[in-house]
Amino acid sequence: MIDFTTVTKNICIFYLGGVADDEGPLLNILKTSDNHYYFDYFVYDTVHYEDTKAIHIVKKTSLDAIKQLFNKENLKPLYLYDIFNPKDGQVFYETEERTFEPTTYETVKDRFEATVNNYEFLGILNWFYDDTKSDDILPSILKELESENS
Repeated sequence: MIDFTTVTKNICIFYLGGVADDEGPLLNILKTSDNHYYFDYFVYDTVHYEDTKAIHIVKKTSLDAIKQLFNKENLKPLYLYDIFNPKDGQVFYETEERTFEPTTYETVKDRFEATVNNYEFLGILNWFYDDTKSDDILPSILKELESENS
């Protein structure tokens, strides 16, 4: 299980742009102080739900898996659920006090699915890579993971 207190990097790889009043980082790569990697779906939707808790769904991955997934030959067509299906992840609520409470996918399913669909990774809704060539995506991710800045 992930210990969020050890996260040293939080790198956005899918920024949801303007869908039904939702906008923000949707899928991130987390790196911990012990060099473990996780994919992290992040949903904080206060438009449709009166809830002050954000949802995190995380799944452990490896640097090799990241390199394979985001290799330019594998980017088209690549969809979010190809990266990881949220039903297979660990689910947490994040409170306003930045504590993380484990929960189940069934508990957050309706709220999660109201915000997230199986979007195409390089589709029009991912504003993060609007001005990035597909050849530059993996090097950009690796550079962020290796940099000293948080």
